[in-house]
Amino acid sequence: RTLDLGENQIRGTIPAELWNVRSLVELILQHNRLTDQVIPNAIGNLDTLAEVVLSFNPIQASIPPGIGRLSSLQSFACEQCRLTGSIPSEFGSLNALEIIWLPGNQLQGGIPTEIGLAPSLEWFSVANNRAITGSIPSEMGQLSMLELLNVENTTVTGSIPTELAQVSARCKCFCEVAIAVGCF
Repeated sequence: RTLDLGENQIRGTIPAELWNVRSLVELILQHNRLTDQVIPNAIGNLDTLAEVVLSFNPIQASIPPGIGRLSSLQSFACEQCRLTGSIPSEFGSLNALEIIWLPGNQLQGGIPTEIGLAPSLEWFSVANNRAITGSIPSEMGQLSMLELLNVENTTVTGSIPTELAQVSARCKCFCEVAIAVGCF
């Protein structure tokens, strides 16, 4: 139920048949040379999928809205994949989601307010996505499990929402947000 082909020299694209393996729980393909131009919306059909790690592949795709159908998803990591498009608001509908790890891509637009509806979210990073704009949604203050919020090296503007102070008071590990938006 785990496919771990990480840390290899695998080239080409992810076979379309893989998106039909409904019993897949972990898909770990980081540090290869996968060049997919699309993450298919069919990823949403993998309802047992809990972990997706595609980091450090030149994928150059966007995250499809089908991601919101992955009710078991706990971790989605696509660091330095050349991802384009926006952060899907559908992430906010995932109750089990703990990690959204998207630094070093080419994502654009704002952080969806719906992210604040993902009750298990602990880590959220869109660092080094220069076209991420807007402000940090105040809804992020509803994330009682949040330990890390990193928007470093984006074009996020505005102030740190006061709602995040409530999260900070509950969490020993919450320090990254102040550093990431340049307050110190």
